[in-house]
Amino acid sequence: MNQLPRLETLPELLLTQDLSGEAGTNRCTDKKPLIQAKNDYEAVHTWLNEYAHKQTTYQSYRKEAERLLLWCVLQAQKPLSSLNRDDFDVYLEFLDDPQPKNVWCKKRGGYGIKRGEKGWKPFVGGLSESAKRTAVSIIKSLMSYLHEARYLDSNPLVLMRSIKHRQQSLEEQKLNIHERILEQDEWQALIQTLDEWPAETPEEKNEKIRLKLLVGLLFFLGLRVNDVSTSQWSAFKKINDLWWFYVRGKGGKLAKIPVNNELLNLVIDYRLHFEMPLYPNAEDNTPLIVSFRNSAKPIGDRQINQLIKELAKKAAEKFPDNLAKQKKLGKLSPHWFRHQFASIQASLGIAPEQIQQNMRHANHQTTMIYIHTNEERRHEAVNSIGWIK
Repeated sequence: MNQLPRLETLPELLLTQDLSGEAGTNRCTDKKPLIQAKNDYEAVHTWLNEYAHKQTTYQSYRKEAERLLLWCVLQAQKPLSSLNRDDFDVYLEFLDDPQPKNVWCKKRGGYGIKRGEKGWKPFVGGLSESAKRTAVSIIKSLMSYLHEARYLDSNPLVLMRSIKHRQQSLEEQKLNIHERILEQDEWQALIQTLDEWPAETPEEKNEKIRLKLLVGLLFFLGLRVNDVSTSQWSAFKKINDLWWFYVRGKGGKLAKIPVNNELLNLVIDYRLHFEMPLYPNAEDNTPLIVSFRNSAKPIGDRQINQLIKELAKKAAEKFPDNLAKQKKLGKLSPHWFRHQFASIQASLGIAPEQIQQNMRHANHQTTMIYIHTNEERRHEAVNSIGWIK
């Protein structure tokens, strides 16, 4: 298939190939269903609509449901409501390495292609262990819902033991996170690249000041990509002469983050450049950063990722003789700024409970990943040990 359909355009394909699930072998027939869905597509949408009020959750759940339904059509060639225990084993193996790649995986440089557009693919490559755990958790939620709704006669995933990927210890998590924290010269290269960003034409000036604010929001507030794309200027609030940024994170929990003076300067520069009032106000419900294609719409998550990737690629050029640093910067994503924000707070001696509040970590253990002793001092101490004679 040259072009994969997105979830919204799947029904025609499902019906054409007689894979709608209306006669699925696992359909519940002896009890009255609690939902009105007649086929798998409608059933999945009923489940998704339970999360329509939580945009981030909805998008994550839609992505996994879309991948599963596409796999049912193109690989398993059987309806979702006919899948058995063994089918899900095959699907989990598929998530490790989606094949054929030309059908399932984006080509290099395809990050800007949106769902449903020509060339769109649902994968970049095989899922990481953490991404696979998330996918399995979402699919289990889907199958459990459909069983409880009496749409499915049984939930085959009940027979599957939890995917027991080895839980990382605190120290292992620290080591993994450390690989995503920029060293001083890498960070300086990134900021220098940002300062040197072309600004000759009006369009280039617009791009540069937008990119600077984007980096500032990701770093000084530790925001997630979706926080940036869904927040409005009214999120900035001045209380007792102090600026705060209000954001609703995972689980819909509202939190506020102190606004750094340097970030406030970036905000002012951005707003002055685009002829907006100097400071945000509580009635300003326009998106934080708008798309240049449509000023009424916010910049999308994919574009944010693409802009940061471009910045990192340029920064990597400052290390022509250091392949390791080139590769590291080549992996940089917007989420790395969040790691950087947490790590710098820890290095400055900010109290762990304050870091936890600023990072909006629900679990104290997550914050402790960033709390570490001075590694250079530790290395120096061990290096002072001589050979025992």
